[in-house]
Amino acid sequence: MLAGKFTPLINRFPQEAEALRRIASFVEGIETKEFDRLKSVRLNPGKMYSIANAGSVSRLARVVQILLDAKIFERQLLVKSPSGGEMVFYSYADLPEIIREPGRDVDFEVAETNVEIAYVPVLNGGQ
Repeated sequence: MLAGKFTPLINRFPQEAEALRRIASFVEGIETKEFDRLKSVRLNPGKMYSIANAGSVSRLARVVQILLDAKIFERQLLVKSPSGGEMVFYSYADLPEIIREPGRDVDFEVAETNVEIAYVPVLNGGQ
């Protein structure tokens, strides 16, 4: 299971162990009670900070990078369209400047205000 992947990381990164344990506990809670819900988990940076009780943005950045490198979580960039839909990208380099919204057949500009970062569990090897 996904929570089991945390143990080697906790041992390898003792300075970040407590934050990793907290995130592992969060994941394990979902896995044991409602595994299917794990597929829909999306954590924004604020929620990740809260769960990890990171203490500082730099510590959160280190913890998130550990989780990304270990392929436990992956980063998604969610572009929110004016009609409420969203499109997923995996890198800032992949973000276009303009996106055509298929439902309304209009173009909209991709801006900082309509891009959100989300961290999602990697359940089958990632993107």
